[in-house]
Amino acid sequence: MMRAADEQKLSRTVSDESTATALDLPSLARRTMAERIADRPKDHAHGARYEIGKLLGSGGTGQVYAVRDRDCARDVALKVLHRSAPRDSQRRERFVLEAQVTAQLEHPGILPVYDIDVAEDGNVYFTMRKIDGMSLGECIRLAQAGATPAAIALVNDRVGIVLRVCEAVAFAHHRGVIHQDIKPDNIMLGAFG
Repeated sequence: MMRAADEQKLSRTVSDESTATALDLPSLARRTMAERIADRPKDHAHGARYEIGKLLGSGGTGQVYAVRDRDCARDVALKVLHRSAPRDSQRRERFVLEAQVTAQLEHPGILPVYDIDVAEDGNVYFTMRKIDGMSLGECIRLAQAGATPAAIALVNDRVGIVLRVCEAVAFAHHRGVIHQDIKPDNIMLGAFG
């Protein structure tokens, strides 16, 4: 069910698009998501909705934080583009595309994307399910140090992880998506699988 405020925003968005008519919705899609969200009023920035927690990780694209979604009363992960690149339109486009493509991949082995928006500073971010656990990379490093985590203690556990990763990758490939950065640090092992 759509809230009245959301209906007003949608109405404003449609009326603001000079080329859009009630039957010409594809023209709305011609503008990129990054362009559309950059034009939104700043009252819906992540600071109002999300309570930022600790940094969970950092990679080539951006940082991932543990956050509290106040609207949904749940803990999520928030990925934000590196501070050095919020105004780089190509990086913004790739970042938004990553979120959109991931949001379309509904599979138990792929983290769902919940929301994509722009912060007050103009930086794009998206939220996704937060995994309570550790990465396969962390598990491997602990095992190498002599403290093998239960998640990878048995050979059957390790084989199961590889099979689940292969299933998720096959699912994505079937839909034309190539991951490009599969590595142990990007494979999250939750407390329940």
